[in-house]
Amino acid sequence: MTTPELPDSSPQVAETVAGQPEPVPPAPVRVSFWLLLLQAGFALGTALLTIIGMSAADAVARATDGAVSAGVAATAIGLVAVVFLVIGLLTLLIALNVRAGRGWTRVVLVVVFVLALAGQVNGGQDLGGWLTVAFSFLCTCLLFGPAASAYFQAVKQRR
Repeated sequence: MTTPELPDSSPQVAETVAGQPEPVPPAPVRVSFWLLLLQAGFALGTALLTIIGMSAADAVARATDGAVSAGVAATAIGLVAVVFLVIGLLTLLIALNVRAGRGWTRVVLVVVFVLALAGQVNGGQDLGGWLTVAFSFLCTCLLFGPAASAYFQAVKQRR
């Protein structure tokens, strides 16, 4: 009795589905991917620096002459760190899905751009916020271009 042969798992077989080669991300998708990774790095770095800065809670309590307790200041600083951590991880998730050709990421980036711009226009006015607006706008423009649209369509048809 012979054992059945298993399909060849070489990279060539893994790269084709129904005879179609795996689409290669074009330059706009690759640039957007790296911009999103940079943005995720900024958010995760900010979270790390905020966690390191938790020792500033006592200084906040002293500076406000006891109006804000050290516990309240530490809670607020911790909340900011958690928010930046979540933003960084979500941005990383979006970046990985952009590179994989998931079409929903383009819609998410439009929403992120609109929310970031609204936050900045309504009083945010910080450098990090404007960087988010700029990166989101640039990624959105790149991902709705013809080369990126063709890539997302090819990935969709391949599935």
